[in-house]
Amino acid sequence: AIDLVGVYLKNYEIDKADRLCSRIEPLCRERGGVWLFKLLNFYTTVRMKQSRYQEALDMYKEYETLVGYSADEAWELYDTIYRNFGWIYTSLHEYSKALEYFEKCVKVKQAKGVNSHWFDQWDLGKTHARLSLQAGRAENLELALRLIREGLEMHRQAEPGDTIMRCKMLNSAGECAAIRGDFCTDQKVANAWYDEAIELHQESYELYLKVLGPKKPLTGWAMEDLAGAYRRRGRHQEAKPLLVAALSVECSKDIIKLPSMARLLDSVLEEHKATDDHAGLADCQEAINKGLENLQKRCIDRSEA
Repeated sequence: AIDLVGVYLKNYEIDKADRLCSRIEPLCRERGGVWLFKLLNFYTTVRMKQSRYQEALDMYKEYETLVGYSADEAWELYDTIYRNFGWIYTSLHEYSKALEYFEKCVKVKQAKGVNSHWFDQWDLGKTHARLSLQAGRAENLELALRLIREGLEMHRQAEPGDTIMRCKMLNSAGECAAIRGDFCTDQKVANAWYDEAIELHQESYELYLKVLGPKKPLTGWAMEDLAGAYRRRGRHQEAKPLLVAALSVECSKDIIKLPSMARLLDSVLEEHKATDDHAGLADCQEAINKGLENLQKRCIDRSEA
C-alpha cells in the first residue's frame, strides 16, 4: 500500500495518494520503524503537492528523527534530507533557511571528497534568485542564472534521458532571465534578457509537449511561463493561445487553486483586450465552466471565496 502511494504521486493522482496515506497512517504508526519512515517520506510529498507546507515540515522533521545515522555515516541520505528541507523552506518563503540547507548539501559531499551535483547548482541558483527578489535587488540574478546554466549543462551530460528535469531547469533559467530584464531601465537591454527567456521557455515547453502532452500540470505551467515572456516582448498574439490552454489545464487539475485560476483568467482577459479579440473569449467558456465545477466539488468556492 505504501508503494502504491508512490505510484499515485508519479501519476499526479494526489487525492488518491492523500486518501491512502490517511488510511494507512495508523497502521504504520502501530508498526513503527521502516514502515513509518517510508510513509512519512511519501506523506510529506503529498502535503507539499497540496501546498500544506507547514504540515510537510512537521512531518519531515519527524522523518529525520527516525534516520538513526549521522551525516558522516550516511552522507548520501543526508544529502537528500537536506535538499528536501531546502525545498520545504523554499515553499514557506524562508529562503535564507533554504539556502542554509542547500549549502549543507554541498558541504556533506565535500567532506567525503565528492563534487557538487547538478542539483546543487540548480537549487543554489534558484535560491539566490529568490533572495534577490525578496530584497528587491537585481545583483544576484545573474549569479543565479549562471549557476542554473552550469547545473543544466552538468545535467545534460549526466542525465541525457531525463527530459522532465531538464525542462524544469530550463524554466528556472527562463524565469531568471525574464526577471533580470524587468530590472533593466534600458529597454534594449531588457529585450535581450526577454529574448533569452523566450528561448529557454520555448525549449522547455516543446519538450514537455513531446513527453507529457498538452494536458499535464507541468505543461500548463510551461505554457504560462512562455506566454509571460512573450507578453514582456509585446508578442500578444503568441501569448494568447498559450494562456487559454494553460487556463484549461488549471481548471481540470486534481489540486485546482483558486488564485491560479483567477490569475490565468485575468491574463487571458488582458491579452484578448490587447489584441482586440473580445469574441475569442468564447473559447474559454468550457474551461471556466469546468473550473467552477471543480472548485465547487472541492468546496474551494466557499472556503477561499
